[in-house]
Amino acid sequence: MGHKKMRWFIVKFAAPQTLKACPDYLGLGGDAWPLMDHTSWEMRRFHARFEDARSAIALEHSTPLLCTDLGLACEYKELARRAFPESRVDLLALSRPEGGHKCLGFDISNPDGGFSLLEAEVLISKRKAPLNRFGLFDNISNLEDYLEGRAGEEHLEEAHFLEWVSIELIS
Repeated sequence: MGHKKMRWFIVKFAAPQTLKACPDYLGLGGDAWPLMDHTSWEMRRFHARFEDARSAIALEHSTPLLCTDLGLACEYKELARRAFPESRVDLLALSRPEGGHKCLGFDISNPDGGFSLLEAEVLISKRKAPLNRFGLFDNISNLEDYLEGRAGEEHLEEAHFLEWVSIELIS
């Protein structure tokens, strides 16, 4: 029996300027876990319960607290959809990039969302990169080639402290 791929989940919506540049954007940039600052006490209380349920996951460069409970992430998405009806709220499954599984693509980011190197580098600053329609790299080779071609650029030094993740859309 093979090992089960470790997945974690993110609920987020993208910034309007990102969606203008890439309408189908599904990278990790944007507003992740948006109920934290909501004005409703019920929403903030749910967010606090969510924060308590996160698990520390050892990744390559960090050990962040991440949501590994799909049921809780689905509940969070439903509340966020109700709280922000004008926004497209996405529920994404993330994992370490491993061969042999289907995904929408790959991003370089904080593993708990809210920042994406691709969103900042390519979509917002309009740099050329071989991204797919979701604003992601289709494969690890393209991601590696992009970073190698930009090696030495001072603002890309942070890329070595970010995580490479594969992304799937749950809903």
